Amino acid sequence: STYSNGNRNVIDNSTSSGTIGGSLSTLKIPDDKIYAEMKIIVTDTDDQFGFGVATTNDPSNNADLTEAGTGIHWNNAGWTPYNATSAGSTTAVGASATDVIQIAYDKANGNIWLGVENTWSGGGEPDTLSTPTYSSVSEDFFYCYCKDQAGGTSAVPQVEFVVEESDFTFTIPTGFKTLCTANMAAPAISDPSAHFEVLT
Repeated sequence: STYSNGNRNVIDNSTSSGTIGGSLSTLKIPDDKIYAEMKIIVTDTDDQFGFGVATTNDPSNNADLTEAGTGIHWNNAGWTPYNATSAGSTTAVGASATDVIQIAYDKANGNIWLGVENTWSGGGEPDTLSTPTYSSVSEDFFYCYCKDQAGGTSAVPQVEFVVEESDFTFTIPTGFKTLCTANMAAPAISDPSAHFEVLT
């Protein structure tokens, strides 16, 4: 994979069939209500995409959401939610360069809502914290990826991980925050220099 736009754009530039280009967020998701989006920038008919939450080990060995993590995965059958390799009901809509995939994650309570173009899987609403797509979710990092199923160099798939509220396509759900250092929990030691200065 190659990265651009402050490492928010992920490009799968492998010519090998089925190779995943993806990345984890560098910030751990706090025990709070966090919202993020993924935009599809470039796609072809044979590509696959996914956006979810994962542990640090999930993306190894070309894993996608059919193998690990919790999120929503697209192939040419449509968008399908996954939780620990268990598939939910597929929404038969095609992926295009305008699609926006959404995650609203209430990590403290283990609830996650998965959306495509502001339609939430399972019919729930993160605004009212009703009917999450999945419960008992505990993964720590956002994970987005794209996969060129056929290989080759034409129409190389590309996605953008969006965490800035000003860049969101849709309004952030009520009570949710963005993933940024300002919304992280305060450190246990606020002034490390008070403990590690050299005394003379």
